[in-house]
Amino acid sequence: MSNKGAEYTTGSPELDDLIGPILPNSMLLIVGHPGSGKTSLASQICYANIRLGKKCLYVTFYEDKEKLYKNMSRIGVDFPNAEEKGFFKFVKLPVVSIESFLKEFASLLEKENFDVVVLDSVNPVLELTERREERRAILLNFLYQLTSSIIGLLVVLAEVEAGSENVEIGSIDFVADAVIYLKHRVEHGLLSRIMELRKIRGLPLQTVEIPFVIIEGKGIRIFKPPKPGEIRPGPVKKLSTTVREFLEGLGSIKTGDILLVSYPSWGRTPLTLLPLIDLAVTNDSKILFVTFLYSPDVIEELLTGIMQNYLNFEAGLAKEVLKKYLHIASFNPSAYSPSHLMMLLADLLESVNPEIVVFHGGEVLTATYKGFKDFWINYRNLMAWLKNKGKIVVNYFARTDPHWNKILEAVSDLVVRVYFKREDDRELHPEFLVWRQGSHPRVLSFKNEEIGKLVSYSRDLAELVKQKVGGGK
Repeated sequence: MSNKGAEYTTGSPELDDLIGPILPNSMLLIVGHPGSGKTSLASQICYANIRLGKKCLYVTFYEDKEKLYKNMSRIGVDFPNAEEKGFFKFVKLPVVSIESFLKEFASLLEKENFDVVVLDSVNPVLELTERREERRAILLNFLYQLTSSIIGLLVVLAEVEAGSENVEIGSIDFVADAVIYLKHRVEHGLLSRIMELRKIRGLPLQTVEIPFVIIEGKGIRIFKPPKPGEIRPGPVKKLSTTVREFLEGLGSIKTGDILLVSYPSWGRTPLTLLPLIDLAVTNDSKILFVTFLYSPDVIEELLTGIMQNYLNFEAGLAKEVLKKYLHIASFNPSAYSPSHLMMLLADLLESVNPEIVVFHGGEVLTATYKGFKDFWINYRNLMAWLKNKGKIVVNYFARTDPHWNKILEAVSDLVVRVYFKREDDRELHPEFLVWRQGSHPRVLSFKNEEIGKLVSYSRDLAELVKQKVGGGK
């Protein structure tokens, strides 16, 4: 498609960016198995352009009007309202003959002007012809006539049998300006949806397969990963801390950094969560805390206790900090495919728009998705996407799988390994092996006296919190 003067949209900014501007006299072909999301995508395109003030004609052979309206309302498409205002028209044509279909269709376009026309689907037209050569000629002529007569966007749906990758549609791909193939597969009992871009006229194909999900109330959402070779965070900003020991121990923390905090499966220390509170308050930064291990209530209780016990905050003050600076969410990975979960996370990230993103209980994620081929690709794309947005990412991970631990360490900018060492008094004390990109690893040790000093140093942080969120009770 041309790169100038875009006038139409798919309803997804990410998909618009991938296929380029959509100009008048364009044709979009959507191919897929039954239940792959073809009707949802076509309806979303139709409705998104209606919201821009354009008129849409939806022509179908088998789809029931009431059923379509009801199903599409679940993804935020309000066809009844658009129809009432004169921006949408639904027409169900009988399947009798090629001649009668062409006549009826031409009559519709002559009576009224439409900016977007959806044909759902082309298969019944194909079934009216027996000879392949005749099918190809009729279909090509039909589509050429449509694209030339509609000064707008033509969206054509084509269905393939389950398990098949091809559809007998002649040379329709030569007529289409963009071809989108919707696929879904079941892996380990979970559904994954994939959008394959098979053709985009005038643009080279770099990203061919993109995971997508259909979210209730929102429609089709696409996770567009950074282009191959592009990992470029925006302007780098160093964050400050009020408790100076944090930065002295960890080194500088910058926007776009990816941090990994790992610990034994049998032992964790609250000390690894303390810098989060400091970073949020000192820099007025919002934290999205995503846990794959506990419920939001458990995390809230854990963080409240840490602020009370180690930062000497009163309970009221600790709760005010959580209310102002943290958004806590919990996901059970076993309920989603990797691509579905990554899309839900991306959607949540766009909604909350935090400066700091925490993924807690990563060992549950890797254990659940151990047999999934696309897990690492989706996870790596998510990390690159966040880095490009300048987000600070903190991964909390129990060392249950040496393979994943090594991989995550290799792609992190700052690594903190937590160990526990027994001293003469037989108490276990946390010890931290810290490594930052461009520096040598070093060891930090915390005994009871150091923890006591930390509480003392945290008075300045408590005063800062009171100034920003109130005194608490």
